[in-house]
Amino acid sequence: MSSDFSGSNEPSSDSSSNSEDDHSSHNSLKVVLTALIINITIGVVKGIAAFLSGSASMFSETIHSFVDCGNQIFLLLGVKLSRKDASKMHPLGHSREIFLWSFVVSISLFLFGGVSAISEGISKIRHPEAFHDIHMFGFSFPAWYMNMTILVISAILEGNGFKVAWKSMMSGQSGKKVSALKVFRNSTDPNIFICVMEDGIALLGLTIAGTATIMAEVLNMPIMDGVASLIIGIMLLCVSFLIGNESKSLLIGESNKRVEDYARSVVAETSGITGLNEIISEQRGPNQVIVLLSIDWDNHITAGQVEEHVSEIERKIRKRFKEVSRVFIEAQSNKRHKEFELISESA
Repeated sequence: MSSDFSGSNEPSSDSSSNSEDDHSSHNSLKVVLTALIINITIGVVKGIAAFLSGSASMFSETIHSFVDCGNQIFLLLGVKLSRKDASKMHPLGHSREIFLWSFVVSISLFLFGGVSAISEGISKIRHPEAFHDIHMFGFSFPAWYMNMTILVISAILEGNGFKVAWKSMMSGQSGKKVSALKVFRNSTDPNIFICVMEDGIALLGLTIAGTATIMAEVLNMPIMDGVASLIIGIMLLCVSFLIGNESKSLLIGESNKRVEDYARSVVAETSGITGLNEIISEQRGPNQVIVLLSIDWDNHITAGQVEEHVSEIERKIRKRFKEVSRVFIEAQSNKRHKEFELISESA
């Protein structure tokens, strides 16, 4: 596509758009901060329990919680950096920073979460050990009592965090028959879909750790503690892959089909247009989309009429989709457009 675009002189954002973006950002930050506070709290408690009991599955859960804490800090950093003002070097702003840091989160989860848990699990499978009795303040009690108590409390806290993240992800879907998987795949806010994934896998991991703790003690099978750690590690690797794949797609640049379909209908109903050569949309951030249109205009209309139509097309698109921050419109004949496409393909 040609680099010369004609567009309207309307501002790149309006008050209603800013209000909606601020509301979305507030929800996103709420989800991340809630997850961070919960993970710090239960991470410390799990760590103490793992140290006193020698449980591999509890050790894996401790690693999981602290890795999640680090990931939430990465996400907060991404939010802060993405809000930097546009500059000559970065004329469209820094919104993609949040996609970059979400990809870093996937790497962190893989290396420090999955790999560490698998390593600990293999070690405990090769050298299984029964839980130690805990001696504290003159009292002695089985370590698995404390482990199960902490796991239940952790599950309650993680459940609350998951509820907040899930509610935020599914907001705006009321009354629509849309699967959660589709909502997740279509989500453009890493803060939310990462917290949903991390909290969801944390609940599953706590269930596995609790089951293994009971089996290790009641059935006298200490090897199950290591098996649980291994399973938790494998799950973390799978989640890191899913998060990494989604973040990579957003970082490279995803299109927005809903915006494109609507823009196509607006162009179709606009007079003075011979045809639409090409339409491109790109998700620049969780709440930022740019749209590029190449239009073949009727040669009999004036430049002033073209300018009016350009402004009207942009106004309609941005009124319908508040996340659209820029609309660039190119005036070019279909014949010339195809010629440049052939040049690009042969380059």
